[in-house]
Amino acid sequence: MDSQLAPSARPSAIASAFRIRFGFREAYVADLDAIQGGPLQQGALVDIQRSGLDLWLDAGVRDARDVERLAGFRPARIILGLESLDHPNRLAEIARTADLERLVFSLDLRDGRAMTEGDGWPAEPLEIAAFAWSLGLRTMIVLDVAAVGVSGGLSTLPLCAAIRARHTDATLITGGGVRSAADLRNAAGSGVDRVLVASCLHEGSLTPEMLAAPLS
Repeated sequence: MDSQLAPSARPSAIASAFRIRFGFREAYVADLDAIQGGPLQQGALVDIQRSGLDLWLDAGVRDARDVERLAGFRPARIILGLESLDHPNRLAEIARTADLERLVFSLDLRDGRAMTEGDGWPAEPLEIAAFAWSLGLRTMIVLDVAAVGVSGGLSTLPLCAAIRARHTDATLITGGGVRSAADLRNAAGSGVDRVLVASCLHEGSLTPEMLAAPLS
């Protein structure tokens, strides 16, 4: 996909465009190589940071040792993705040993079903969210990977509304399928605090002026 934001696909160019054109200060970055068990793309991540954006980094954390390694890289937030955690005990160990303020739990879904590996996780996404909240993880991403990049709207909003009703003090983030400012308004109406956006920025369907307008 060609981007309207920058003439180059280099991470630093895109990051600079996000900061300069939209005024963003943070970026959610999923290192797909690391998530799949490969090496961390350190060069690209450093370039993004040097462009002036703080990283919310998903790099396939599997245990507390991975968190320690990423902490040395100094991301603003470390994402704990459900798809990378093979047992609830892994998440519990991380929550006991790491700085909770820097941790974000990502409730990863595919077509509405939790992306769990191994046994032990609750079957229902809402119960997984409750487990993460019980560990002190107050910032949570709800992301359906099947919706990412297809501009089909936010399929996660009913689940987000249910999580918000149960955990009123959570910071709730969602994404995947955002098409326009109307989707952002719908997200706010479902109790979502922040929304991850990407494709619609590159395509130009969300402009700085639209993002500056009130969502109510």
